[in-house]
Amino acid sequence: MSPEALIGIGAALALLYGTQVGRAKALWRAAVKTGAVLALAMAAIAGDAPMALAIALVLSASGDWALARPGKDRLAQGMISFGIAHLCYIVLIFLHYGPDGANLMRWTALVALLVFGGGMARLLWPRAGAVRGAVMAYLGVILFLGVFALGLPGKLWVAILAAALFILSDTLLALELFVLKDAVVRRAAALTVWPVYWLAQAGFLLAFLSA
Repeated sequence: MSPEALIGIGAALALLYGTQVGRAKALWRAAVKTGAVLALAMAAIAGDAPMALAIALVLSASGDWALARPGKDRLAQGMISFGIAHLCYIVLIFLHYGPDGANLMRWTALVALLVFGGGMARLLWPRAGAVRGAVMAYLGVILFLGVFALGLPGKLWVAILAAALFILSDTLLALELFVLKDAVVRRAAALTVWPVYWLAQAGFLLAFLSA
């Protein structure tokens, strides 16, 4: 099957799961959510993309499965899977493009990202409870991904945008889990997380599939 067809399947599954966000966790919903990203991993393999990209997508699908199933340990399992997936994205950027000093001079964006990370750490530390260590480690990884993405060449602007979408989706998820109290606002955040997250995954795939 062609990468384009697999991406189309992933998009269809992502759209289907989007209609189920916030509903009671069920096995078929978990399968749909996982399949939406696993299809992107299969597209990466079919398109002979770098192996680190395919591994990152498979790990992300594993994280989706964990978060979509009931159980008190699922959050930690999901963070581990996503954390390693983001490290694979960092390795992908570093091995194939290396740090670009000229692009890393985008100081305004870089400083804003680091200030934002410090603010999120201060906000989440007293609220994350037993998983605060894992939350802080994950925050560090996602910030490193953003820093490395800022060093990408301009032709890979889709990957830079994808990294920004990752940061946005993870921020919304953290706020939903640990900060927001109002039910309506939490619902709005939950509904936004999934499409932003899936577009981030698809963005990385499209950027490096055609690079």
